[in-house]
Amino acid sequence: MKVAARKPPKKGGGQKADEALLSDKLVSKLGVVLIDIGEGLWCFKDELGKIVRRSL
Repeated sequence: MKVAARKPPKKGGGQKADEALLSDKLVSKLGVVLIDIGEGLWCFKDELGKIVRRSL
């Protein structure tokens, strides 16, 4: 299984929040599947079993 990592934003390119607040309805509409919340692992429904993404 491939783990996709996003690049951190460039310096001065914006603010980074300590926490993201997403409602269960929004997460569902976006097609997000939470794999391991504590580790920050997730994927989109159509990627399940193929790609695991990591939160920053």
